Amino acid sequence: MERKQDIHFRSLFRQAVESAVEVILTDNLRKRLADVQTRVLTILESNGEKLVEAFIDCAVGRFFQGVAIDDLRTEISALTQQVVQLEQSNGNMNEQLRKEMIDELTGVYRKKYFLSAFKRTLMLLRRESFNKPVPVTVVFFDLDHFKTVNDMHGHPAGDAVLSAVGAKIKELFKRDTDISGRYGGEEFILVLPDCNETNAIALAEKLRSEIERMRIPVQQNGSSKILKVTISLGVFTGILHKLNDSSIIDTMNFMIGQADQLLYKSKHRGRNAVHSISMNMGEMPDEDGAMV
Repeated sequence: MERKQDIHFRSLFRQAVESAVEVILTDNLRKRLADVQTRVLTILESNGEKLVEAFIDCAVGRFFQGVAIDDLRTEISALTQQVVQLEQSNGNMNEQLRKEMIDELTGVYRKKYFLSAFKRTLMLLRRESFNKPVPVTVVFFDLDHFKTVNDMHGHPAGDAVLSAVGAKIKELFKRDTDISGRYGGEEFILVLPDCNETNAIALAEKLRSEIERMRIPVQQNGSSKILKVTISLGVFTGILHKLNDSSIIDTMNFMIGQADQLLYKSKHRGRNAVHSISMNMGEMPDEDGAMV
């Protein structure tokens, strides 16, 4: 839903254009005004919540004071400068937000933003789950014996391993809907919407085998070394049926918990392995077709 402030902002701009036309603008001035309007609305759409209030306070009020061509030309010039500053601020805000969201070492979401993205995904799939069953897979994995890597080769070597694993995740999971995150030190988590258990196991096995084949160059005491690592994975596929808004957080936590338990089964049964289960979740039809 569009915020009242944003609606008010758009209304102000429509009024600005109508007022300007009444003063018989030159073609050049009219073009500049339209260009400013377009640029500001673009900023509003990309980051309006943080920028529109400041923009209204420092620019629009002065703009409406112009009543003659010369005054309007001056005000539009000042407004253009404000837009340039806002565009720069918008870019800085987006870069800062990216740094807050993305783990710099691995290139995947930090835990907080991963959980937010997972929640949004379930909210989007909720409606679809009322029309048909929707498979969603959570893959939880971590690096085997990672503490040994840090202890034997140093933390820079450990960082190199984590960075290589992050790059492999981004290489293999490219769908716009796939979500990847660093859950803890050497723990990673993936959410794969519309991915059934069969496909999920195949993807998890591909990730496991490709990481096993990686050869990661590191520096230690001035010499080069090649490290090899393996991962253990837990794969939980939930088949969503009529998911309710009120149950989204519980559903998310349950799926993560199940994948985590499966990960530890892989750990306890020799590591460098994949364990998986699939489960129906939500309101399911009984034998007579009624929902239970």
